Amino acid sequence: MDEAQDIPLGLTKEQWTDIQAEMERREAANRKRSATMKAKAAAEKAKRLAQPPTSLDDAWRRHADLCPHPPYSEAATAWFRENRHFDFDGTSWRRERRLQTTNSGKGKSVRSIIYYGTDGRVVETLNNTNRRNDEARDFGLPD
Repeated sequence: MDEAQDIPLGLTKEQWTDIQAEMERREAANRKRSATMKAKAAAEKAKRLAQPPTSLDDAWRRHADLCPHPPYSEAATAWFRENRHFDFDGTSWRRERRLQTTNSGKGKSVRSIIYYGTDGRVVETLNNTNRRNDEARDFGLPD
């Protein structure tokens, strides 16, 4: 192919060369910025992981980060089935997440997250109860 055929219509060879040089400069700057952001995120994660976990949720996130498979893949699901328990505060814990079907029936949302310790403790960190069963709910209607 001839080099003249690669130049868009209405541009001179010098203009096209300048545009290509500018694009290369911008792409190099973007690669550098991306590498800097990745390094910063890795440093923040290392700093966070150097500290002991502060809560059950934090300990579970650290346990989940150990999964070597892509999120939501079948391999990750199998890994979590095999590695249900994680350690926190000298106790082995298991996390259970309960889902609730949406009103349309097309999706699911997290209803509650409960942690069960091998020492008998049960800790609930999230509880989104169904508001339709709330006696104190005021619909704004006159009594």
